[in-house]
Amino acid sequence: MKDVVTDYWFNYKMATIEFGDTAPESKTHVLKSKFAIVTIHDASPEFSEAIFKAADKLQKLKIPFNFAVVPRFKEKKENDLKNNPDFIEALKEYGQPVALHGLYHEHGRHEIEDYYQMSEEKVKHDLDSAIKILQESGIKSTVFIPPTWAVNKQTMDILENLGFSIVETEAEILILDKNTRLHTEILNWDTGHMMSERIFLKINRGSFREKVMNNVQMVRMAIHPRDPPDALADQVEMIEGLKNINYNFLSYRDIGRLFG
Repeated sequence: MKDVVTDYWFNYKMATIEFGDTAPESKTHVLKSKFAIVTIHDASPEFSEAIFKAADKLQKLKIPFNFAVVPRFKEKKENDLKNNPDFIEALKEYGQPVALHGLYHEHGRHEIEDYYQMSEEKVKHDLDSAIKILQESGIKSTVFIPPTWAVNKQTMDILENLGFSIVETEAEILILDKNTRLHTEILNWDTGHMMSERIFLKINRGSFREKVMNNVQMVRMAIHPRDPPDALADQVEMIEGLKNINYNFLSYRDIGRLFG
């Protein structure tokens, strides 16, 4: 649930483009083309094998995709991107855009970085630290994905001042420099709980089918290295299906150009 200021900003201060997950409201634009956005999350040396396995699958499908990179996953020195030039080089070889995905992503098993609840001072400190690691690793990004999928107006203002242009949450993509909101729910398999992940395999299959049958205009997919074992096969099958019905796959490079 968003606070009042953030909710007001999203709903009234940003021009909303509705992609079909909910009924269009007044002052809402609807497009006829169909789009898909696929991002590999939690890109960190800790998950190298799973990250590059997923990236290889997407590359074979010949679609643009994105990486959501964590500069120092779980605060571990061995996960600091600066200490992993081979990982960075392998990531860059795919030639796909990168989003900043927090600083540590998480501190412990269940303590996820929450840029919705963080103090202003903490947000500034963590983002400055994350950007510094990216820069020292030869990576530039103007896209931010909060680890909890939630962000408030205060954090958006800080991101905008730091030169970020896109923020992606669970329910929307926010184009900050254009005050534009692309409203569409995301398919996500990483719940953090083994039992619920098995259930989510079935739920996401149903959600995907419902989106396609309802001719939803944008499908977003978040692929995680800790997804349940069968998830990647499902994700590949879904992407192949979207290609067959003429969805246009977008990278973050395309978003501002098309919808700004």
